[in-house]
Amino acid sequence: MSLLNLNLSAKDVAAEVSSGDAIFYIGAGFSMVAGMPGWGTLLDELISELEVIGKALPIAGRTDLSGLVEAARAAKSVGDYQYVASLLSMHLPPDTIKSHVQSRFSIATGLSPSTQSRVNLRLDSLMRAPVSGVITTNYDNLIESHPKFLDRFTTVALSGVDLPSLFRGRDRTGRYFLKIHGDLNGDIVLSSEDYDRVYLSSPKAENFLRASLMQSPLVFLGCSVEDAILRQRRLLFELYGSGLPPCFQVTARSNTSEVRAAWLYEYAGIQSVFYDASSSEHLEFDPFLEDLTAEMVRRNLQMFGRRPSRIIRQSLGGPLEITEAALGKTNFEILSMVANSSDGQCTYLQLLEAVLHKFPVLEMETMVYRIAFLVSIGALRELPGEELLLAVSDVSSYGAM
Repeated sequence: MSLLNLNLSAKDVAAEVSSGDAIFYIGAGFSMVAGMPGWGTLLDELISELEVIGKALPIAGRTDLSGLVEAARAAKSVGDYQYVASLLSMHLPPDTIKSHVQSRFSIATGLSPSTQSRVNLRLDSLMRAPVSGVITTNYDNLIESHPKFLDRFTTVALSGVDLPSLFRGRDRTGRYFLKIHGDLNGDIVLSSEDYDRVYLSSPKAENFLRASLMQSPLVFLGCSVEDAILRQRRLLFELYGSGLPPCFQVTARSNTSEVRAAWLYEYAGIQSVFYDASSSEHLEFDPFLEDLTAEMVRRNLQMFGRRPSRIIRQSLGGPLEITEAALGKTNFEILSMVANSSDGQCTYLQLLEAVLHKFPVLEMETMVYRIAFLVSIGALRELPGEELLLAVSDVSSYGAM
């Protein structure tokens, strides 16, 4: 997409992010449906904590702290959340912040049936999305509570410090989950200073974020584009322009958000996608997310065929015949064509001709994607320096990826 478009649909976004390498970037708005506070509400509550501490001080100290409380509330009223977070981090005891965050972001019980249904729909939509990873700023464990979480995400990092774990033992068909602002049971990132301490002081962390922006389509859900990520995207946008992967922000439509959309597009090449929020509860977000992920799944299956489950990926190691269960019938047929060729190898052109002859109703583009998928998971191997494909008859190496 080369032009600003304020009327993009879920299908329009899916057309750009369905190849399996996209990243979902999830913010506080995603968890608010389950009773978690938003960023602004959390800051208000922490300002109140600071006020309580001030009232317990002697008169001289109380005056100084009341001035800080007034400054924080004034900055909050004009939307300067990062400044407020910095003030709170400087003047609230870390244990007070941590205790408050733990109490407010514990998963609520006793939700109404309609609210629980919304939570389930939101999580189910997220779990089925064919993405390479999910990055979240949320402290809570709502996403991890889904029964399919461990099947969907093969690598988990609960803070920026854990980033190296994303690169150790990660298989190519797995997805990663990164809590970029920390976890309830560990350190948390509240202010810009905390963020810079965790990420910008670590070359691995900074390079990971930059590489993600350079290599993967990005979709922001339940959040605005935060300053730290926006700065990285802006820098890369100045260097590479439209050569960067597409980036989308899903947000409620309003006059303010439409003005910001034009700025985000000009400033960093970020397209805004609107849903019509006629209620304060943002009920329209859920069907939008459901439509988006359903269309992503449909397009991904059209391109690559069935995605092997984690259990099958881990258990592969027997003869070639068992891979039909993992890969799906069509992909297995393609693999068998190569295996049954002379010396178990053939050229791309030979394989495409054979596949299109056997499956004349399927499009050329779909076949190319399926072959690329088999190469990416190691079921087919490209011979260096030649336009040849070799079938891997012993799939134990695939199971170990």
